[in-house]
Amino acid sequence: MNRRVMALALLLASTPGFPAGAQAPAAHAWASSVLHILRANIRHAEPRPQGAEAELALQVDATGKVTRHFLHTRSHSASWDQAVLDAAARTRRLPPPPADAQKPFRLLLVVRAD
Repeated sequence: MNRRVMALALLLASTPGFPAGAQAPAAHAWASSVLHILRANIRHAEPRPQGAEAELALQVDATGKVTRHFLHTRSHSASWDQAVLDAAARTRRLPPPPADAQKPFRLLLVVRAD
């Protein structure tokens, strides 16, 4: 069963995949679609760990294929960390990154269990 999570993308200013100042609407739209897809793939048994927050790193090629994923920073909950990693493994394909993004594109997501 899918569980709602809140996720924040730290990608435009802090991700090396985008050139400096790439705050374009296309980048925001892409980030929004990535978060939607990831949220749909997270499964976690109740109760969700309160305050759990994991930083997930994704590497995406020009076609949107997820070529690498790992936890950049673990939460205080092993079960939440595993749920985030499992969601990344299920997320094999994303929309292609914006054309002005460097390839391969690296994305850092903060995924919260709130």
